[in-house]
Amino acid sequence: YNDGGIFSGMLNAPGNDMRFYLERVEGNRNFGNKLWNAARFILMNFEGEDIELDIDLKELTSADKWILSKVNRLAKDVTDNMDKYELGIAVQKLYDFAWEEFCDWYIEMVKPRLYNKEDASRKAALWTLKTVMIQILKMLHPYIPFITEEIFMSLQEKEESIMISSWPTFSEAWDFTNEEDEIELLKVAVRAIRNLRSEMNVPPSKKAKVFVVSQDQETIDIFEKGKVFFSVLSYSSEINIQKDMKNIAKDAVSVVVPKATLYIPFEELVYIEKELERLEKEKLKLESEVSRVDKKLSNEGFIAKAPTKLIEEEKAKREKYQIMLNEVLERIAFLENNIK
Repeated sequence: YNDGGIFSGMLNAPGNDMRFYLERVEGNRNFGNKLWNAARFILMNFEGEDIELDIDLKELTSADKWILSKVNRLAKDVTDNMDKYELGIAVQKLYDFAWEEFCDWYIEMVKPRLYNKEDASRKAALWTLKTVMIQILKMLHPYIPFITEEIFMSLQEKEESIMISSWPTFSEAWDFTNEEDEIELLKVAVRAIRNLRSEMNVPPSKKAKVFVVSQDQETIDIFEKGKVFFSVLSYSSEINIQKDMKNIAKDAVSVVVPKATLYIPFEELVYIEKELERLEKEKLKLESEVSRVDKKLSNEGFIAKAPTKLIEEEKAKREKYQIMLNEVLERIAFLENNIK
């Protein structure tokens, strides 16, 4: 893309010399691809729908209002930065929002609604996708003019060019602070579950039942409203939202989020026998590494001839392997207790 080099340069602070790196250009090419893919996804789901559909803001869900409110504030912040000639700061905000909030979060949130043609909120999701994408394109246009113009013309028919379109401005009607707080809580919960699964080496393909326990009715309502996409993003087979510990196994693992605790039955996360088998192999491997380093450090010839730096490196390796081995042994003991 011609836009790749332009965008790459704008990510540098004004006044600073910048060494050319092909990797930086490739990284911004990837961002261009991200925009193309998001646009294709939106257009694919608009098939059979009016591209210029309009809705009442009352029809929006909490997720729709969250992303609309975020891009609304982004327009204000980016405009302020540009007015102060803080072009690098402005484009970094746009880059982060487009990639993370819009593509990685919102698009994933609305997929269940888009794939269900009977979902009453499907049109609201389509309108929000297109509206937010157009706002992003307009703000990115000074940095990547060719890609943004091409996508803009595919997404709408009202304005003849992005170059003479209206610039995004802050709108009180799009300011949904409460919904922002709601979705941010659900994002914290999704991250907490994903981190827990990662620590336990649970693949995304293995779905697990999740219990959300809270005494706060407002928090319960938030999880109820976001239940569909929360289930998808947290790789859950079932979401149970309740005020007590009823039907939650004693061995359930838990993570705490603001005003709620999330529980996942241990047996839902791990095939204990398979995990034990994997850990036993890991244990043997680490024991071998510890033994190898011990032999080297006990070799008088090595100690006498090796530089001090090399000896210290070997000692650091030994400490690292021992810590990892201890963690594996603790994990094995924990799993064996759960089998009993």
